[in-house]
Amino acid sequence: MVVLDIYSRNVKIQYKAFLLSKATLVTLVFDFISIALPFIICYNTGGFWMKQDVVYAYPEVKFKGHYLLVVTFDDDTINPIICGSFSNYKRYLKELDTCHTIQIREIDENDDGKPYKLETTFKSNIAKNSVISSVNLMLPVKFKFGNPCPSVIENTILYQNLYSKRNSDIKVYADMQLYQHDLVKCPKYGMTHYNYSIIHEGMSNEEYKLEKILEKYSDTKNIFKTTLVNTITSYIPTKDDVFTISLTVNYPEQKIHHKPRFWHIIKTAWIQFLALYILTAWITNKIKSYIFNNNLVLLYKQKNK
Repeated sequence: MVVLDIYSRNVKIQYKAFLLSKATLVTLVFDFISIALPFIICYNTGGFWMKQDVVYAYPEVKFKGHYLLVVTFDDDTINPIICGSFSNYKRYLKELDTCHTIQIREIDENDDGKPYKLETTFKSNIAKNSVISSVNLMLPVKFKFGNPCPSVIENTILYQNLYSKRNSDIKVYADMQLYQHDLVKCPKYGMTHYNYSIIHEGMSNEEYKLEKILEKYSDTKNIFKTTLVNTITSYIPTKDDVFTISLTVNYPEQKIHHKPRFWHIIKTAWIQFLALYILTAWITNKIKSYIFNNNLVLLYKQKNK
């Protein structure tokens, strides 16, 4: 016996419901889930959805023209050396400023307008056979970064050495490195200013004390902190009555952690979101079809032949 299909047609069923009904609520809930669930999964699992990004760049570093050198001795009867360009030190501690030679220069190796190195030399007369106990050298600088996060960062290069040696020529070579305590927020327009120099003109007499300056340097409220890494130090004993310290700081490439802007996130996140949305929408449509086909909520059927 042969069965022939001589005529066939599809029957399209439309499910209708009132605006304020359980069927409408079910539809809205599952539509919301199909959109919200992929977003939640993308945001909390990482992947292409970036909560932070890293940029490597050579900053434009400018020496701000100020300095502070504090040298102490084991013998309390010997006055410390305090060489500073700030007016407070020149006004009240001028007799302790015994530096007769100060050389500071920025070196641009490839003539691109960006200094890649800072060389400093300080020379001061001291008593023969005196034993140096500590050296503290502070050099305020300003960093400038371009795209994708235009920003200006003020900070201070700090060299500190605690030792007990007789008079010697000290030569120090180091790389400067920026450490972050928080993410940098990229501005839509203009530049963002971070930190302020821990030592500058206009501070109170109390704030110019060495312990107060070091306390401000260690404050975690500052988003950025400058440290010296890969430090190499040489000591050359001398019988002269001249103390010399030379510090050479290189400006290598810096790593900046920043919070990407909206469109920077979207250009990669949409791939992950779209893939999850297709899967979630397929599952929610299957669940809605099951609910409506089995009349689990009140609705009306209209067959279109």
